[in-house]
Amino acid sequence: MTSRALSHRGAGFTGEEDTILCKAYCLHSSKFAIGLYRNREAMWNEIESTYNKEACDQLKYKFRTLKGLQSRWYIIYGACKLFWECICVDMFEGARVSYMRRHPKNKTFTFYHVWDIVKAHEKWIEHPKPIQPHDSSSLVEGTDEVSDDDDEEDVNNQQQAYLEYQEKMKQQRADYWARANALLDIEKKMLEIEQQKLDMREQKFNKRIMDMDLNDLTPMKKMYFTNKKMEIVSKQSMVGAARNLNFNVGAGNERESAQHIRQNVIGNVCTYHLFYLFLLLHRWIIGSTAVYDPFHPLLTRVLVTPKISMNKLSVEW
Repeated sequence: MTSRALSHRGAGFTGEEDTILCKAYCLHSSKFAIGLYRNREAMWNEIESTYNKEACDQLKYKFRTLKGLQSRWYIIYGACKLFWECICVDMFEGARVSYMRRHPKNKTFTFYHVWDIVKAHEKWIEHPKPIQPHDSSSLVEGTDEVSDDDDEEDVNNQQQAYLEYQEKMKQQRADYWARANALLDIEKKMLEIEQQKLDMREQKFNKRIMDMDLNDLTPMKKMYFTNKKMEIVSKQSMVGAARNLNFNVGAGNERESAQHIRQNVIGNVCTYHLFYLFLLLHRWIIGSTAVYDPFHPLLTRVLVTPKISMNKLSVEW
């Protein structure tokens, strides 16, 4: 990619449009990084929506398609990446010169072979302490003369720097999770609003079905819409029954009431079968040959042999 292609502004994109696009990308890519979007396609759909809402609706710029925004972003990304590489090269050359100036004996840096390994270490994440001039008895490159005071001071400085770094990382993590929780709260509220819209849409659909006049319909359609009306009435009856049983079900909590009913039924059935197994075990211990259970319609008479009883129970249950 040539520098001319990288610097080309594109079809009608202004500097303000580029700014809006980059802000939208940074916003939604950070959400994508913490898992708020299923995939990159969903992320780019949000970028397109945010961009056109601000650039097109508010500032009256030209409407941009998803493909056009992606193409423009990759042009910006390529140019900025190349520019950053140039900055890094300049910084590297400047660091070499600065090292020679600040070294006590104006020597050049000779540890390039290990710099790529140690540069990512936490000690160099913070800005290192500037090198202070020393006299001839101080430590210089290539000598083994180290004073005990300098060693102790260096250890203390390292410990202090490490504690400061740990505190800074702790604060950054706290800020990160605070932002993530705020975004999750927003997503949760949006989902609740969407669910309310779906419930209202379902209520309108049910009302339209119930208000339909079936006299002028064909027999097939009449049967179809009659079944639909029966389903709606049956569902409303279940909700009413749940309210009468004091399950604290509101007008819009049909799913919650049905789940509550299922949980109570399953709990009662499990309790009953545990009690029945206890009776079987008790009869087996005292030596009885048969058990009669008048409360279970499927298990009227079961042999006491544990293996047969358990198999019978598993089949019947």
